[in-house]
Amino acid sequence: MTASEIERLEQAARSVFGHDDGDTVIVEEKPSLTDRMRAFFQKRLPARTLPAPGV
Repeated sequence: MTASEIERLEQAARSVFGHDDGDTVIVEEKPSLTDRMRAFFQKRLPARTLPAPGV
């Protein structure tokens, strides 16, 4: 493959996938431990029912 062919392929890839100069750092946001624990318990524990006023 010649250098011009490689350059054309790179340009085509940039046009399809967006500009990427190789320096892009992908950061995946993860929920905190507290948020994960809260979600865990909210899924598994029954919702609390509040007693009617005056009962």
